[in-house]
Amino acid sequence: MIENIEQIKKLMLTCDWQPVIKKIIGFIEKHFEQSRAKKIIIGLSGGIDSSTTLALLIRSIGKENVIALVMPHYGITEREDLEDAYMVADKFGVEYINIELADICSNIKHRLSPFIEIDKKTYGNIIARTRMIVLYAFSNSMNGIVAGTSDKSERTIGYFTKWGDAAADIFPIVDLYKTQVREVARQLGVPNKIIMKPSSPGLWKGHLAEEEMGITYDKIDPILFAINELKIPPEKVKEIDGIDPIEVDHVIGMIETSEHKKAYPYPKVQDIIKGE
Repeated sequence: MIENIEQIKKLMLTCDWQPVIKKIIGFIEKHFEQSRAKKIIIGLSGGIDSSTTLALLIRSIGKENVIALVMPHYGITEREDLEDAYMVADKFGVEYINIELADICSNIKHRLSPFIEIDKKTYGNIIARTRMIVLYAFSNSMNGIVAGTSDKSERTIGYFTKWGDAAADIFPIVDLYKTQVREVARQLGVPNKIIMKPSSPGLWKGHLAEEEMGITYDKIDPILFAINELKIPPEKVKEIDGIDPIEVDHVIGMIETSEHKKAYPYPKVQDIIKGE
């Protein structure tokens, strides 16, 4: 019987993480071998998700088989994030390539501006999708596959760009909630600075995930874990001590309004064609 949020956090975060890491490593090895790829390409931002995914890739297939792309946008990417990305790449000894996106993205904006208004969010999504174009260009040229860096928190609440960071060939950490990713990162030797830094998609100046969402991952994850993993109905989750019912509604709202981002809606017509 779950009575308070601390019980949920204990279930969610108190774990022998080595079997989890071993299973993810086996997953990466399996798909790398099955794809007959020569490289795995990853976008490295200097954040917790990409840094943890990079560490897992290197443990599984070796640094010589991993290419990290650092993709800053001049005037938007924080210098500290850029330095953190380089630090992580150096720590794990992986080859990295710096690709500046400002010219590419601003050219798209320039070409589209006569027809539509390019606001901050629209331009941010252009950046996210340009990153994936670059990742797949490298993947195609190197006979590689792209590793996604999304976690379960982001995927569940729809905090991602469709055809941007949601596009990849494998998703090593997509069954780990954000706060769980931080625990795995500690096991893998990801620098503490990276583990503790606020999450940021980096799609506009000063962009912080929790600020945009209006709620922290420390509050999101216990709610998601209770609903998805413990199978507690949302109305019952609202009754758990330490959980704000308003925040449960907020999380449920994010899940529901982002359903279109997680599926491929289409009308089924084959029954008509078959005469059924």
